Amino acid sequence: MNYKGISCPVCGQEFHEGDDVVVCPECGAPHHRACYKQVGHCAMKQELHEKGLTWQNPNEKPPVPEKDGVQPDENGNIICPNCGLFCKETDAVCPYCQFPLKKPSAVQRQGQPLVENPFEGEPTTPVSDEIEDIFGAIYEEDQISGIPAKDFVYIIHKNYTYFLRVFKIYSQRAKAKVFNWSAFFLNFLYFFYRKMYKIGAILLTFYILTNIPSFILSYRMVQQAIEDPLLLYSLNFNLGNLQWLSTLSRVLSYVRIGVSIYCGFTANHYYYDHCRQMIQKHQKTQTGGSSAYYQSLSTAGGTNLASALIVLVALVFAVAVFSFIAAAML
Repeated sequence: MNYKGISCPVCGQEFHEGDDVVVCPECGAPHHRACYKQVGHCAMKQELHEKGLTWQNPNEKPPVPEKDGVQPDENGNIICPNCGLFCKETDAVCPYCQFPLKKPSAVQRQGQPLVENPFEGEPTTPVSDEIEDIFGAIYEEDQISGIPAKDFVYIIHKNYTYFLRVFKIYSQRAKAKVFNWSAFFLNFLYFFYRKMYKIGAILLTFYILTNIPSFILSYRMVQQAIEDPLLLYSLNFNLGNLQWLSTLSRVLSYVRIGVSIYCGFTANHYYYDHCRQMIQKHQKTQTGGSSAYYQSLSTAGGTNLASALIVLVALVFAVAVFSFIAAAML
């Protein structure tokens, strides 16, 4: 699909497989057919037609030089690589989709300090080439959603280099997706580790409830295996009136996989909102930029490995108890 990920200039919705898409015969800009009929003409009339320009498909991936951002084409036009619309050479971001068009050069930032790690010795996550190419270094005076980058460092602690770049992407592109593999594999434990206790508690409750059928079955199987060890080889367990639990357990396992995928796609967004709320809360009670302010941010932020481990141990104990009681009642 040539227009996948591109938005209709009328309704702003992204094109999807199967959408009825028409293109302007004059400039080539794509529209939903219904949207084009609603407007009665190409929505890019003023932006492109009056300037004698044609729409460029961003999926054709125009080259982006490493140092200087998006460069003019042979006609001197700046084309946004995200939405394909034309921008002014002086635009730092695309006025239509807010995609960053310029990357700070060494000359522009000469003498300006990089954000440094105040927590020496803590490891950082390598940054992907895509994120590094778009944003490069993060400087102390940089603002992310109106908040100094340095403030985020004191809230994030570990892996701040990775998160600063992800947060900057979100501040420029609200619908951007950066998958978090740690949240995908660790699920609720990741949220407890990053001090997002409310979301972690919701996911923990969901995990316990959806695993009870599996643990009831496991408890029954263990009982039978103790009486007849050969069942461990034949797996011919007698579940009796619990066959329905086997089906339910299988369905719930697929649901948990879906929730894990959801966590992977949304964890960074949740953490971005969490960090902003924490910083804004401290800004109301502390003087921004003071040592007491940064000390307060540092104490409130960071990670909590102990809480994740405690939750894990409590989970094992709780599920075992619930399974034992439920199996005894059935």
